[in-house]
Amino acid sequence: MDDRLPLRLKEFQAQNQAELIKFLNTDLDLAFTMIQTARIEAQYDPEELPGLLQKIRDAVRTVRSLSGRIQDQTICATIHSRTDQLESLAAELSPDQA
Repeated sequence: MDDRLPLRLKEFQAQNQAELIKFLNTDLDLAFTMIQTARIEAQYDPEELPGLLQKIRDAVRTVRSLSGRIQDQTICATIHSRTDQLESLAAELSPDQA
């Protein structure tokens, strides 16, 4: 039974990594959807824009804080790239940038 422990631990670790990656990608997908909504709000209801941008910044902060736990460097780089892109799009919409 002791021989199986490392294998079970590796399986558990792999499952945790998969769930973390899925969570981060889902959070990014949602934030990209919020960017689309923010673009609409900027045109038709600019008073709602700051709240949406704050939610997007919160998502960026969450993803950045958790992405360091990803063990696969390729996946980590992809998530960082998507996060950078999201952050850039949010900055473009920010009234402070106008």
